[in-house]
Amino acid sequence: MTVLLSRRQLIGCGAALAVLPWIGSAASQPSTGIKVLQQLKTGNRLLSPFTLQGNALYLNGDSTVEAWDKDKAQMLWQRPLENHAGFRPRLSEDVLITSGRHHLAAWDKENGTDRWRYAPNDELAVPLVHNNRIHFGDRHSIITLDASSGEKIWSFDTIASARIAYAPIGVGNKILIGPGDGCLYALSADKGELLWKVDREADWQYLRQLGIHNDLLIAGGYHDELFGINMQDGSIVWRFYAGNFINSQLVTDGKVCFWSPTGWIYALDANTGSVLWRHQTIDYKNRGRAQNWSPVMAELVAQDNLLYILAMDHILHVLDLNTGDERASLELPERVRPFVSIDEHNPQRLFLGSNDGHILQLELT
Repeated sequence: MTVLLSRRQLIGCGAALAVLPWIGSAASQPSTGIKVLQQLKTGNRLLSPFTLQGNALYLNGDSTVEAWDKDKAQMLWQRPLENHAGFRPRLSEDVLITSGRHHLAAWDKENGTDRWRYAPNDELAVPLVHNNRIHFGDRHSIITLDASSGEKIWSFDTIASARIAYAPIGVGNKILIGPGDGCLYALSADKGELLWKVDREADWQYLRQLGIHNDLLIAGGYHDELFGINMQDGSIVWRFYAGNFINSQLVTDGKVCFWSPTGWIYALDANTGSVLWRHQTIDYKNRGRAQNWSPVMAELVAQDNLLYILAMDHILHVLDLNTGDERASLELPERVRPFVSIDEHNPQRLFLGSNDGHILQLELT
């Protein structure tokens, strides 16, 4: 009988990660392991996912916000935080934005000067930066600020019982959000005017981890489904039932990739929702087998036709993005936070955050 993990079981799993050789045929020319290039101490004990831009690495966490020159392994600046910044830093034209459930602030990207602060009314949602504006949920309202100055531009109220938790997404002059009241809203990015709204509480209750593919909004719902939604009118173009909670879906190269606690990594056609491939991660009939994965809580990352998946047992799995074949299974040298960042200029270089607050710069050898 198939055993499925509940949301409670997933959240309750430890978020620790810990060199096994690469797995693959000679034709795939796999690397042989991982080399630690740098181990850099930050001002944080608990790190949030990194943001990379050019030669800069930006980070925040439970104590500080920092900018590093990732090539020289040098800290550029560091500033203390009044509250825990649990979300990945966001970048706009000239500012770095840090945020968490009770914190939102902007810093000069070049020197760390404190630019502005926002005082929340309630718990804040994951923010979106779009066209030098920041959009986020505060209680049941969508708030939009000028990212450079912090000046409030507009707000839009959903129903009073809603508590927005997930980020909206922006495309052109449109902001889309499914805040938890069963509706999907399309708002004007300029003024926050309602363009259209659809009520599909029976289908999704809320929408999370939004992505864009051509004219489709790709979104995960509450009832273990993934949707392809027409961005012009909110109609459902396709839906895929995964059998359990969908985690960390990634829209890339015409595909939607995600892990399901049913024991599979899926790649769907982003246009149709049809399965392109699936890779088994857990064989529930043979749970003692060595190839079984631990649950996945980190966001999936793709680059150069490879899909990187960080599991909760310290293992970094690397799949072929086109076929789903496993190219590597690598045990990391330390316990790390559930995220992985890839150097866009050198895909062999990875950046992770250790459980004791270090930046780990690794190289696939």
